[in-house]
Amino acid sequence: MSGYKTIERRDPFSPVLKLGTLLTGSRHRHVNGAISLSSGENRHIIRIEKGTISAITGPEGPLDTRNATHVFSLPRPLVTFVSTPENNGQQRLLDPVHLLIQGLCTRTDLFEPTSFHERVPMSALSIDSHQLSALRQLPFTREELTFFGELSHPTPIPMILWKRGLEPSHAAAMLTALNLLGVWRDTWKPGQLPRQHTAHRILRLVSREADDYELLGLSPGADFSDVDRAFRRLSFELHPDRAQMQPEDTQAAISDAFTNVSAAYQRLKSQRHSRRKRPVVSRAPDTILWQQALAAAESALQQGNVLLARKHAINGLLLNPPEFARNRLTTLLRAA
Repeated sequence: MSGYKTIERRDPFSPVLKLGTLLTGSRHRHVNGAISLSSGENRHIIRIEKGTISAITGPEGPLDTRNATHVFSLPRPLVTFVSTPENNGQQRLLDPVHLLIQGLCTRTDLFEPTSFHERVPMSALSIDSHQLSALRQLPFTREELTFFGELSHPTPIPMILWKRGLEPSHAAAMLTALNLLGVWRDTWKPGQLPRQHTAHRILRLVSREADDYELLGLSPGADFSDVDRAFRRLSFELHPDRAQMQPEDTQAAISDAFTNVSAAYQRLKSQRHSRRKRPVVSRAPDTILWQQALAAAESALQQGNVLLARKHAINGLLLNPPEFARNRLTTLLRAA
């Protein structure tokens, strides 16, 4: 327990995963101790005795089994474990596995399907008959057990999330619960949701011909200040100079992703400058324009089109013609 490796403190998954790992670890090792969850001024204590939960205490006193899952709903708590000597005087309230499963189902807000499947190992997951029979002893609903039964054949994560009958965020919560229980011992280490490198995500977007805004992680038509910020962030992460300690295949992916991101940024930048340029409209000199207006007014008046003559005369006066032309246009306007 003391050798637990902290998972990314900035990650909203981290406190939930750490709490789940400590609960299942205490159950497997039959240890005694207390798990402390501090969130602002609130503090919850989960007391563990021989691998089972003997008491859960919140800021306002003991919690019963109905609202014990509230501990999974604390916003980004600080989770710590302290071992204590054995104490047989406390009464068992709840099995850690029950709390884990029920608690994660209350936190489906953490499991956005798209980002979740990018953070889980890409290897296919499956459950064998022995594991399925063990899961039937746990507090899963019939619908959830049917969901797990369909994983008897290796299935990619995207298909598990979207084509197996459960709402995707709920399915992700259940998969995480099984991960913490150690169901996938060889392919998915309990308590970990490893990040997929940004370079691989960008190259996947390139392969499906995503637009430049999507490559930069922006919505279409985003403000150019957001485009600048997104490019600075990605260029810092993907610059080839920062990938020198990575494996060769990862270096190649990072370099390729950086090239594509830079090209997308330059295209958006050129579009921005082209929008700023005002179109050049060729315009005849004013001397030609008032002469044209005067000739058009005279022609229209001769043809008896009074309205058109008046229109051309007014347009000619607005072009600041010389004095003789102004007098002629005024005469035409009166005659019209």
